[in-house]
Amino acid sequence: MVDMSVKIGSVTLPNPVLPASGTFSAEFSQVIDLNRLGALVTKTVSRNYRAGNPPPRVSEIEAGMINSIGLPTKGLKYFLEVQLPEYKRFKPPLIASVTSTDIEDFAAMVREVSVPGVAAIELNISCPTREPGGGNFALNEEHTYKVVKQCRAATDKPLWAKLSPNAGEISSVAEAAEKGGASAITVSNTILGLKINLQTFRSCIGQGYGGISGPGVKPIILRMVHQCAKCVKIPIIGCGGIMKVEDVIEYLLAGASAVEIGYLNFRNPTGMIALIDGLEKWCQGRGFKRVADLTGAMLKAALPYTARHFGRAIIMPNLLPPVCTVKEAEGYRGRILKALPAGAKFEPLMTCYMTHETNPDEVEAGFKAGVFTGVKIYPANVTTNSAAGVSDFRKIRRVIERMEKLGMRLLIHSEVIDPEVDVFDRESVFIERELAPLTRDFPGLKVIMEHVSSKDGVDFVRSKAGQVGGTITPYHLMLTRTDWLGWGNRPYMYCAPVIKTAKDRAALRAAATSGESNFFLGTDSAPHPVSRKLDVVGAAGLFNSPVAIGSYAQVFAEENALDKLEAFTSLNGPRHYGLPPNAETITLERAPWTAPVEMKVEGPEERALIHRGGEAIPWRVVSA
Repeated sequence: MVDMSVKIGSVTLPNPVLPASGTFSAEFSQVIDLNRLGALVTKTVSRNYRAGNPPPRVSEIEAGMINSIGLPTKGLKYFLEVQLPEYKRFKPPLIASVTSTDIEDFAAMVREVSVPGVAAIELNISCPTREPGGGNFALNEEHTYKVVKQCRAATDKPLWAKLSPNAGEISSVAEAAEKGGASAITVSNTILGLKINLQTFRSCIGQGYGGISGPGVKPIILRMVHQCAKCVKIPIIGCGGIMKVEDVIEYLLAGASAVEIGYLNFRNPTGMIALIDGLEKWCQGRGFKRVADLTGAMLKAALPYTARHFGRAIIMPNLLPPVCTVKEAEGYRGRILKALPAGAKFEPLMTCYMTHETNPDEVEAGFKAGVFTGVKIYPANVTTNSAAGVSDFRKIRRVIERMEKLGMRLLIHSEVIDPEVDVFDRESVFIERELAPLTRDFPGLKVIMEHVSSKDGVDFVRSKAGQVGGTITPYHLMLTRTDWLGWGNRPYMYCAPVIKTAKDRAALRAAATSGESNFFLGTDSAPHPVSRKLDVVGAAGLFNSPVAIGSYAQVFAEENALDKLEAFTSLNGPRHYGLPPNAETITLERAPWTAPVEMKVEGPEERALIHRGGEAIPWRVVSA
């Protein structure tokens, strides 16, 4: 049995499927069982009677419909005396949608609808078809913040701010709503559009422009939900173009905790019930125990392995889309902290994804605010999610100049992407073409050459001791390309940079166990779904967090250098980053254990392979 309940702040919904305001009323009880819905969302009410916009109000378009209803309502008094008692007959939480063109009146209305029976209040600050007098506060960050803040002061009820897709940057407006005190955000209202009647040469809508809804808007709103999820910590309700259960799942995977259904209610009044049933069936078929686990499933599965053995970690920014701004980094950090197991002590150290458009001021602001620990360079298309990376190093010199002045660390995936360069030579050529000139031109810049994989890489890091540090993964210390390719292709050993020759491995082992302070731990642990890892073109990366410390201990023991292990794993890295070492410790013992083969992941990804899964590992962590 699937637990279909979700939490939107303090409000628990029996399932994540809700009607969108303006597309639903209590009369739906003649067609469906309203007690099966996740919540009941009222049509938006204003203080006084409103007739709405002149007809025609609705017109069909290829991808849905365009409407300009204009928020008709019989007013607040009628809602409280007539409509509210009707809704109280049903079990789901009631969400009262209210609007006003005036901030003071908005707050007063919120205060007046904060009555028993109302579970939360949705602030419709975003209707695109209001008359020119205003009321669409959600087009502006400052206006959004002010109206939400004033409404927050007027009630203890949860407030859901309904945002506009017509805002220039919806994630900034979402942050303003959160800062003002919103308990959740609804993303989003309709997209303003136009349809012209070719017989009359006039708009098909009496008001002129109208709001577009239907399946055509889904990819746009889905993108906005994903952007907002990266920037805010409060729950998100996704709304736009949902027609089938797969659409609901996409919204949940993008970061929404629930969805509102609008256009479908006009096409099929029983559609919401079909979505609820379909979602439960889908979850059962995919092994979900809770529908809430759809949001951030891979992060929730993988993070405990890292937090169990590591007190902190450098968090890579190569998400889709990448983490390029302070807001996005703060949002990602918030999601990581939220996904931590109860009682875990773990500090995510965030990085900024370098692109040709990276702003030096943004980088500096993030560094000074303690959000960015460093900036990460991915040469474009070098590895997973790196398409937005750097293809011309001349275009990022302004950022690097600023970082040198700030004493900020630059992390580099050190491979060149050139069809004329052999895959096993990419690191060496990158050093020659890019890294050596970069460190020469910016001698004060602190650089981390991430996951050094060759003797040439080791030699370069040594030659730049004090300026350049190099991280080394456990698998580059243990494997060679013969292990990967010599006995048939083993795609679960594919990583970037690729593992190389025995000569390269020997140089890496000697460097790691030497005690030299410019070499240190870097797991580059990358959990990929089995389907992606074993695909025809597989994803680069090995998920090694569960076995990393034991693997390092094994290598150091084999090299008779256990006395150097603590410096490599715990001291050299913080020193190069200018951070204090962790005060807490872990204890290892020489006691064999067998690593699990895979990590279970709730949802469609199902499982990820664990590096060295099924192997007997001679060292294990016994306390942390």
